[in-house]
Amino acid sequence: MDGFENYWKRFLTLNSEGKEVYDGQKFEKLTKALLTILYGEDWKETKTTHDGSKDFYLVKDQELLWAECKNYKDSIALNVLAPTLVMAQVCDANVILFFSRSAINKFAKEKISSFGFRTSKKVFFYDAEILENLISKYNNRLPLKFQISN
Repeated sequence: MDGFENYWKRFLTLNSEGKEVYDGQKFEKLTKALLTILYGEDWKETKTTHDGSKDFYLVKDQELLWAECKNYKDSIALNVLAPTLVMAQVCDANVILFFSRSAINKFAKEKISSFGFRTSKKVFFYDAEILENLISKYNNRLPLKFQISN
């Protein structure tokens, strides 16, 4: 989507070597704001390390919902998302939401969707343009620091 190149630059930070990298924690804060808008609930955050392959979770209407964030520059493959699926199965998560700044590749989406079907789990992908459309749609409801500049 045009115009998001500058938007994503706001998520850059300097690492210990002075190199610009994308700030995963800032991306998680954006994701939590979107989750709150979408579900009207306050999602629980997991620890930044050893998070059980989920970044947020919520129990709603007797379902366990998991959200995983990926703030990658390049397309995401199945091997990056597979740990989330394994842990979701082990922990009986009913709904799995993937939020990704970059695209999740087609093969990964197909395999994950097949997994969801076979395990009766609902899987949602908010990646690349879909995520940008979501940000645009709810722009005025996002915290000011995450709003698109006019």
